[in-house]
Amino acid sequence: MRDSSVGADNDQGTVQIALRISPSLRERIKAAADANNRSVNKELTTALEERYPPDQDLTFGKLQRLLDTLWRQGDPAKMAARAEAINRSLEASQTRLRFVISPGDPKGWKIVDPSTD
Repeated sequence: MRDSSVGADNDQGTVQIALRISPSLRERIKAAADANNRSVNKELTTALEERYPPDQDLTFGKLQRLLDTLWRQGDPAKMAARAEAINRSLEASQTRLRFVISPGDPKGWKIVDPSTD
């Protein structure tokens, strides 16, 4: 079933949707947007991104391909710094996954979910 409130994609990879909310909710959103120096649209988008983060399976697949490429480059001294940078990026993307250098692993590294340990 097609949602008639969803518009066509635009050049920026976004869609436009129609949304009905109460005036009081709009005022709360506007106040939050003003406090955060953002537009109402950006405030809503940020709140929705936090509530509905990207699928971790996609993050995992992209991460695994990236790590395979980095590991094949082979400089262990640079891998520690890269691992730190990768983990900072993972934290910023709000995923629980972490990259760990693991000499005992056949690949030499692994991806872990600390919340399952």
